[in-house]
Amino acid sequence: LLEAGYQVLAFDAPAHGSTTGEQSNGFELAEAIETVVKYQNSSNSQLSQSIEGIIAHSLGATSTTLAFSKGMKTRKVVYIGTMCWISNALTLFARRAKLSIEVSEALRHLFEEQFGQDVWQRLAVDQNAQNLTIPVLLFHDRRDREVVFDESLTVSQVWSNARLIETVGLGHRRILRDKSVVQQTVDFMSTSV
Repeated sequence: LLEAGYQVLAFDAPAHGSTTGEQSNGFELAEAIETVVKYQNSSNSQLSQSIEGIIAHSLGATSTTLAFSKGMKTRKVVYIGTMCWISNALTLFARRAKLSIEVSEALRHLFEEQFGQDVWQRLAVDQNAQNLTIPVLLFHDRRDREVVFDESLTVSQVWSNARLIETVGLGHRRILRDKSVVQQTVDFMSTSV
């Protein structure tokens, strides 16, 4: 992206990297994304430069879509390994941690107590993306063991201007460094709408 002439902004999400805290959630991440976009747009208002595009991975895509549903704007979007339903992530976590049914249900109730019983719908990308028309390019690996391929497939079906590219053998993280995925992302960002 730098070679293509873009300025790239990256930030440490709440409780990630150099930021303080030990826990975060999709709502805080959405607020952080909105804050970065607002700051960039206001600091560059005299230059008429705004955020050209957003590239997000996994829960970052979920939070970015929440921010879009609240009015945030950009010209293009690339999502990689999109998490569509936070409830699926919780189910997978419970299965991998070998939690009992009782403990899994208690964990779900804790989520609902902290964020409201509608937390699952408020963070559901398929619901938040229904009215979005921003061009989005989705990448997802068929063998992703952290977020199943069908989550991006669903997003591509409800987002009116979406294209899904399937990869095989890159998983949930290696896909981020794959040269073909990187080049297609740059090409997508560089083409006119």
